[in-house]
Amino acid sequence: MIRAADGGRRRRVAVAAIAGGVFLVLLTVVASCGVPTDSGPRDIPPPFSVEASDSSTVVPAVPASSGPLVYFLGPASDAPTRLRPVPRSVEPPTTNAVLQALFDGLTTSEQARGLRTAIPEGTQLLDASVLPDGTATVNLNDAIFGASGDAQIEAVAQIIFTATGIPGTQRVNLLVNGEPRGWLRGDGSAEEGALTRFMYPDLDPTSRPDYPPFPVGGGVPPTTTTPPKVES
Repeated sequence: MIRAADGGRRRRVAVAAIAGGVFLVLLTVVASCGVPTDSGPRDIPPPFSVEASDSSTVVPAVPASSGPLVYFLGPASDAPTRLRPVPRSVEPPTTNAVLQALFDGLTTSEQARGLRTAIPEGTQLLDASVLPDGTATVNLNDAIFGASGDAQIEAVAQIIFTATGIPGTQRVNLLVNGEPRGWLRGDGSAEEGALTRFMYPDLDPTSRPDYPPFPVGGGVPPTTTTPPKVES
């Protein structure tokens, strides 16, 4: 009877030892995975923090807007010519108000810096509105046709960049006296539909648009696939 009891105790000790070994192995695996442990609470770095208001809604901390921008052309000595954004104090910053600030032209100090505009004198903003899908309709008088060729490309780009810089606006239908017209894209081709800033990459002040311009007529640029070489 004593021997049987001793054998039972030895088996229980062996099982406990095995369980303890498995636990140590699991701890080693967790440590090797690099899971950090803290001895106490610590502050969250600012890039990952959020600000909590008195309400139950938690919103991310974002920098305040610097206000609306209008786009003019850089000095004639610039090579290549690009658009230059300049701030305007517009309250409230509606589509009509921001675009009107563009058509009001340059300030004296901006002219002294060499900035210029391709929008012909006498061009008037008749009205502007934005649909829920982000399409703005901008209606001008026919004085805009005082610009042609490269000057028209630059003038239209000024309007498109200014309009699409307004939150909620992605593309622009540019009308003259309420009628749709065809306009020149940055590559000189004609566009009958809505215009976007990606159609004028050479004038983009960042010099690298977020997306490349689509080819004329839309669609996806063709790709060439080289068949694999078959060895005989």
